[in-house]
Amino acid sequence: MLTGVQRDLAIYKELLTKRKHWEEPWSRVAKYIIGYKDGMNTPGESSAVPDRSAIINSTAQLSLRVFKAGMMAGVSPPTRPWVRYAPMDTALLADRTVMDWCRQVNQKVATACEDAKLYSALPYVYGEWGSYGTSALGIFENEDHSFRIQRFEAGTYVFSCNDEGVVDIFQYMVEMRASDLIRAYPESVPQTVGHVAKTNPVKPFKVLISIAKDYENRGKFPVISRHIFMGAQDTASWDMPFKNQQLLKESGFYSFPVMVPRWETTPQGDYGVDSPGMLCVSDAAMLQEEERKKYRGLDLLVNPPTVGSANINSTSEEMMPGGHTTVLDLRDGGLRPVYEIRFDIAAIAEDIRGVEQRIRNSFYVDIFLHLMELGRSARITAEEARMRDAESLLMLSPALDMITAELLTPMFDRILEMMLRSRALPPPPEALQDTEVAVTFQSPLVRALKAEGKDALLSLLEFSANLASLWPEVRYKADPYKMLDAFVAGENLPNEVLRSDKEAAKAHEVEVQQAQAVQRQQQMDEVAAQAATRAFDNSAHSV
Repeated sequence: MLTGVQRDLAIYKELLTKRKHWEEPWSRVAKYIIGYKDGMNTPGESSAVPDRSAIINSTAQLSLRVFKAGMMAGVSPPTRPWVRYAPMDTALLADRTVMDWCRQVNQKVATACEDAKLYSALPYVYGEWGSYGTSALGIFENEDHSFRIQRFEAGTYVFSCNDEGVVDIFQYMVEMRASDLIRAYPESVPQTVGHVAKTNPVKPFKVLISIAKDYENRGKFPVISRHIFMGAQDTASWDMPFKNQQLLKESGFYSFPVMVPRWETTPQGDYGVDSPGMLCVSDAAMLQEEERKKYRGLDLLVNPPTVGSANINSTSEEMMPGGHTTVLDLRDGGLRPVYEIRFDIAAIAEDIRGVEQRIRNSFYVDIFLHLMELGRSARITAEEARMRDAESLLMLSPALDMITAELLTPMFDRILEMMLRSRALPPPPEALQDTEVAVTFQSPLVRALKAEGKDALLSLLEFSANLASLWPEVRYKADPYKMLDAFVAGENLPNEVLRSDKEAAKAHEVEVQQAQAVQRQQQMDEVAAQAATRAFDNSAHSV
């Protein structure tokens, strides 16, 4: 029977084999879009070595930059609150203790995310996700009851999903200096590392970190983590027998600590099968080739190879504009191109513009720039803005659904769980003991999606009013409380701006009672006035 270390190593070698299908397209993305040196085939080594020798036209890099900025501004804006925790049973928001607790949680989580530098990591995650179709982000606990963010670079990790499409195995190779290994694993580090550290403390060694769900329930943690010493950087330890590896540390997590968002997946696949980067990488490669040919053609037009008589012997300065060349026979002294160059610069420039536009379309550049422009432009009507928003969201909604389901929701669920367990958050009130707390997102793009529902709500209200003019009983069909709740949610207003249904009903009841009291008083005053008038008339008649 395999030990835990042997089992993890066998899984790692199997997952490396599966990942090889993606290394070639990823390498092309790194070469033509990101500008990195290919490092996919060396586990544990970073591929983030700048190498832009293949890039002449930077349209793809600029488009990726706009994509990352657009995702940050539209999905996770650091300048405004966009994450909100609330009970699944929204009726509990009528409880003042529940409302106050949710407000405290939202504020403390926002502060913790800023302290952990989440907003520095998210652009990188969006970039890998948009380039390779797959990215990864880890949320790990610190000893000071906070948490830290860890980014993972494509080519340095492998993972696998269960039959429900949920990541349940994640393994990655890291490089650690000999001195860092001794400090991190003082009790279990191999003796050879200690000997090396005395003479070369910065010599790198490789450590495999394996994280997997424990379906057999062998320990107290539902997720098991093992740190395995693999050997020196200059040895291919992942191909050596298992006896050369050594367990450094074994621990666990209460929830899976790594989120792996994919752009699009197949039913039986693990890695993302599509992304803006993989979609346009051929265009990006062709764009560089066209640019080379264009500049080569321009060079041939400006400085073509020439043929002339043998008695011409001029220096390069004499061949420049304004230079003078002396020949023995003027009739044979001319120069002419070796061949005629018919280079249609306008046609190739037009084709290059078309390729550039396809790359920009792949990264949704026009959509993101359009969404930002809508907030500043006053030259379009509200209806035009709404229609353009709807068109943009139609293109972005599948990607937003994936990034929400596979990154944002599990990430903030884990953050809430860690902060509650470490007592960084106040304990939930008694009313929430039997209710699940869910996270919702109120980013600009999500609000734009909800705005569609708000417009539909206003249309419903207008249509109901028209119907009620003919059939008055229609007004009893609409629930004004629910319509107001839906409008507030669509406008991203805080829940506390509204009273609960019970408080509203009670206020309405008090108002009705006050109106009835005023009406009764008026009736009593009228009766008294009538009685006084009759008494006066009777006394006058008696006289």
